[in-house]
Amino acid sequence: MSKFLNKLIPRSFAAWSITAIVAGILCGLVFGPRCTALNPLGDIFIRAYSLALLPYLIFEITGVFGGMRRESLLALLKNGGFAILGTMGLGATAVTLLPLMLPHLLSSPLFDPKILEATPSPSLIETFLPSNIFSAMSMGNVPAVIFFSILVGIVLQNMKNREPILNLILPLRQLFNEIFGIVAKKVAPFGIFALTASAIGSAQGADLQRVLGLLAMMLVGFVVLGLILLPGILSSLTHYKPSQIWSVLRDPLITVGATGNIMLAMPLMIEGLKRVLIDEAREEDRAKADFQAVEALVPICFTMFGIGRHLLMVVMPFLAWFHDTPMTTGEILRNVPSIFASAFGGAQAALLMELPRLGLPVNLLSVYLINAQWLLRISEPLSLIGTITVSFLLVASMTRRLVFRPLRVIAFGSIAATVAIVLGMTCHHFLALSLQGYSNSRKIILTRESCVEAPNPTILSKDNIPAPAQVTLAEIQKRGVLRAGVKENAVPWVYRNEKGDLVGYDIDLLASLAAAMQVRLELVEGKPSELRKWLAEERLDCAAGGLHSTGIASMGDLFPIRYEKVTLAVVVSDGWVGRVQDIISAQNSAPLRLATHGRQDTSNDLRASMESRLSTSGKHKSISFIPIQETGEFLSGRDVKFDALLSSAEAGSAFAVIHPDTTMLPIFGRDLSADIVLLFPKNDETLLDFVSDWILENQNLDLLERLRNHWILFAPEP
Repeated sequence: MSKFLNKLIPRSFAAWSITAIVAGILCGLVFGPRCTALNPLGDIFIRAYSLALLPYLIFEITGVFGGMRRESLLALLKNGGFAILGTMGLGATAVTLLPLMLPHLLSSPLFDPKILEATPSPSLIETFLPSNIFSAMSMGNVPAVIFFSILVGIVLQNMKNREPILNLILPLRQLFNEIFGIVAKKVAPFGIFALTASAIGSAQGADLQRVLGLLAMMLVGFVVLGLILLPGILSSLTHYKPSQIWSVLRDPLITVGATGNIMLAMPLMIEGLKRVLIDEAREEDRAKADFQAVEALVPICFTMFGIGRHLLMVVMPFLAWFHDTPMTTGEILRNVPSIFASAFGGAQAALLMELPRLGLPVNLLSVYLINAQWLLRISEPLSLIGTITVSFLLVASMTRRLVFRPLRVIAFGSIAATVAIVLGMTCHHFLALSLQGYSNSRKIILTRESCVEAPNPTILSKDNIPAPAQVTLAEIQKRGVLRAGVKENAVPWVYRNEKGDLVGYDIDLLASLAAAMQVRLELVEGKPSELRKWLAEERLDCAAGGLHSTGIASMGDLFPIRYEKVTLAVVVSDGWVGRVQDIISAQNSAPLRLATHGRQDTSNDLRASMESRLSTSGKHKSISFIPIQETGEFLSGRDVKFDALLSSAEAGSAFAVIHPDTTMLPIFGRDLSADIVLLFPKNDETLLDFVSDWILENQNLDLLERLRNHWILFAPEP
């Protein structure tokens, strides 16, 4: 029995890692979000890896470049450079052709609070040339550490008396290599288990569905490039056997696939490459090959030229498609050089630089950030395969054992093309089917119904507006009716669903308020100016419909009761996004023309706050408010009279879904907020106290949170 159990215990690093991945997947599926409790264990693993990795990189790369022969450096630049350019060409081809598999989609995403999160704008210079290398190490800035080490190594190589320094570095390289080996082999399986369980347990179906097309493109690219073309290149141009390549690839591939971090696998890969390319090589090949060139090539490929990093740039045409402004194949091809140049600083830096240049909303970055953990688990393993491919090609060229097998080239090329076409067409078909539900975000909104248990309100036309009557709590309860006016077409606060029923956050809120008063609810729709008029004439008891506190100053004797806080944003026509972002970034000196619901003379404070928020680098940004009575005025006059419609991020997202040729831009971030209010005449303090207390009570009873989830986040029905 004990012998049988001993056989079940994993012996190799690969076996331990696979066991950890399987256990993590099962744990995530069984325990779900509770697996986030394992995050500290995963964090300890990452920190321990980083603690050992960065000193290892500094001494290893410095020693490699410092001790490299000049002819080896030239071979690295020449042969390694050609190989890197070849993989970049494959990546560019994939980025250009993969978007062809995306089906037609006309939609905007529903509101997600993550789009309001501030995202730092990384600088390519700061990424590679920090002012303090120790600060870069503490922040885990691996590209800066590698670039610094390469520069130090090149300087060391040109020193006449470099041997004493190299002799000092050698034992340090051996020391940190040993430390890193202990961390990698002993600690890694536990960290892999924690990271896998947390990722699977916290995965949200909506997040994955949101980037279904991107994941499909990445997977097709990985299969064609990583499993067919790159192995085909090695089979067609070198003498290495698949078993040799797999022995190098196995352990680091498992680590990268589980963690989504290619840097953690670099020492494992260098160890495997050294074993196959040097230790197991023929004596004459060992004499010709300088393995230091491979050791120098690996970190360069990892940080700047990984084919997975280039494939990940398919996110750019995907986001254009996602935004309903798809790029043609020619447009993608023309923009690939700029996109790849930006990618040196990483995917996030590339997106922040390229999205405005392509006239796309910068907040589309959230689509990538929300799902980065899944995308990196595809792109990083591909970069690993690409780096190993380039390393084998470099050594084959140095040992003059490159061969050319044309039949294999034709065979692998044909297989890759066939698989790409079949997978592309299949994914196109199934994406079109699966995205029918998602592309109907509009349907999600238009099929929404009330989420509260309250009698249906009576809907009155403007011709049947109630007669004037005293507005007091006693009078409302005496006549048994709460007369409320609501703003027309104010999704998600008030709007008509596909059945023609008047629904929305404020409809449910008013219905619940009427039920608390033990009276019926009567509703009449109107423009903001009409609502103010009817309130002044005491034909209404209150008004609602996503009314912002920013316009209250002009409402005289009306009393606002706040119940929801929103973040100010703007809605822009898809074709006008580039102009608005140019105005905001000071590339266009024109004032930003905002259509607003309300009177122009009441928004001076708001305008000043907005201008202050948008003004940067000493450049004052001017905003002009143009009042409108209904949203239709903006839709008919956009791009001519108005640059954008002032709204909230919450309402603007829903508006863009209903009108899919528009986009919500959270240009103020989280800095500017407004209260959504109910408006009452100031006639009766008892009425105002009753409503205020009722709002406060239902904040504690979670009614408002339920309404927010149902009408703003449009969360799935329980």
